Amino acid sequence: MIFGLFALAIAPGVFLIIYFYLLDKYEPEPVRKVLVSFFLGFISAIIAVVLEILLESTILNMFSGFFVQIIKAFIVVGLVEESSKYFMVMVGPYKSSQFNEIMDGLVYTVAVSLGFATFENIFYVIKGGFSVGIMRAILSVPAHSFFAAIMGFYIGRAKFAYNKTQKYVFLFLAISLSSFFHGLYDYILFVKILYGLAIVPLLIFIYFILKRYILVAQIDSKRRVSKL
Repeated sequence: MIFGLFALAIAPGVFLIIYFYLLDKYEPEPVRKVLVSFFLGFISAIIAVVLEILLESTILNMFSGFFVQIIKAFIVVGLVEESSKYFMVMVGPYKSSQFNEIMDGLVYTVAVSLGFATFENIFYVIKGGFSVGIMRAILSVPAHSFFAAIMGFYIGRAKFAYNKTQKYVFLFLAISLSSFFHGLYDYILFVKILYGLAIVPLLIFIYFILKRYILVAQIDSKRRVSKL
């Protein structure tokens, strides 16, 4: 029973990290570095949990009614969790010599995020059972990878920006867009918009944004490889 739940908890993350890794088809990253990034996601999850506990016991007490759910979704969860992933990417793979194209931003950031999602998924699934595991496999874990891919695209753009102003704009977009979509996802769940089913069109919308980002990153990668 426990083994089955554990397998269900880690399977979505493993599948998605393979999926995004295969998208980097012109100059794939070293598997070892991707795995290291995945486990950095475990650390980011621990950081996020600590910060969320602190914020829930302080900032949330300053608000009431309608604003509590907004602050919790967009700040306590969205901003904190995406910031913890961002931090681990910037102190880890971002500094690597292997990070040499925009596509690498997607791959490494998604790897960190899926490490985060897998770490928390283990606890949710073992506690909640197979039904929770299936729902999270369909929605929550893919959502983490989608938010991360948006972040990773702009982190990749930032690393190869033409000047510091452009770099900081891209980094701002990386953290703000991923945090906004993550916050919106959680807000829908918290207030049960359309009984929470509104997250389905949200994820579909993000997916089509990502298709464009991935295409841009792949074209950049192909051009870079052709010049080597």
